[in-house]
Amino acid sequence: MRASRSRALQLAWLIKCSLTPACSDATPDRGPRTIEVLGLAVDVPGPVSVGGAIGGDGARIVGASVGAFSIERAQPRTLDEAKADSAMLTPTNVQTTPLPDGWALTFESAGGTATSYFVEVRRTIAGTSVRCRSIGSDRGQAESVLAACKSLRAKR
Repeated sequence: MRASRSRALQLAWLIKCSLTPACSDATPDRGPRTIEVLGLAVDVPGPVSVGGAIGGDGARIVGASVGAFSIERAQPRTLDEAKADSAMLTPTNVQTTPLPDGWALTFESAGGTATSYFVEVRRTIAGTSVRCRSIGSDRGQAESVLAACKSLRAKR
């Protein structure tokens, strides 16, 4: 149920972004993007649009290289809690990575018509607990999201 809702929100954002002039002002190149509301910077490849997060305090980033992903302020969560929640999706190719200030979890889940690629990264940056996540249908985009989430840092 949770995955279906996330996919619906992602689709709604992509549709909104394609129809909204503010979203069409995509940044043209790779480099740090600033998430002002969180005081963070993130490296994302290619042209992307940065807008407000859906239902959270943060940002939603959309582009061909990453699909769509969110960076939001969040309550701290353990890797074990995330793995337990993902169990209902019958995950495969589960990979976990400890980070100096958190963790990363990636996995695949076969749906009715396609495989979905899940990325969830939890970090504490400059005293703020942050969640960076994506659910998409492209392995390359998931890898780019994971790299972007790992690049998060306090804005200078």
